[in-house]
Amino acid sequence: MPTAGSRCPMRRRGAVPQITVSAETFRSLNQLCGEMLKDFEGVINKLIVDHKKGGHSEASKPGNGLLPDLTGTTLREAEVNGKPLQKVYWNDLMQEVIAQAAAKMGDTDAVKDLITVKKMEGKHEGFYFVPTANLSVQGQNANSAWKQIERIAKAQEITVRAKFMWGAKGPNPGGFETLTIP
Repeated sequence: MPTAGSRCPMRRRGAVPQITVSAETFRSLNQLCGEMLKDFEGVINKLIVDHKKGGHSEASKPGNGLLPDLTGTTLREAEVNGKPLQKVYWNDLMQEVIAQAAAKMGDTDAVKDLITVKKMEGKHEGFYFVPTANLSVQGQNANSAWKQIERIAKAQEITVRAKFMWGAKGPNPGGFETLTIP
């Protein structure tokens, strides 16, 4: 890596610098940026700007103490009790938190009392089935899913990490933020 003030060894008069990334780095960029990946320079510049701004906060709530409006956000990474989710969507995160609470509590009725979204015993079409609780829960928008996740996770001391990307109408379009519990 060049030091401050040194010339980049790749820079030649008239040559366009190129970089090579590993397949793993490419997959990570694709997971983080999805549709933005068509513009590699834009993605790299956005990551640099976010890094300089400290755009990777780890607060469960922003400085004003209120949850952000998650409308239009895209969940990019999620973990429950340190275990990464295979399917990374707000409703899948909610489903996993319910599953872990059910496994921890061992009492379906007690789990039902924690769930505030529409739920039914057994498996029902159009609902998300949680086998460990033998419950189906109705899908939610990002805001409602996060409220449910937060309620259950705090009550059962389940750790959650959700890294999301802001949509076009969010406060930081294309930027990332991480919500964590506890």
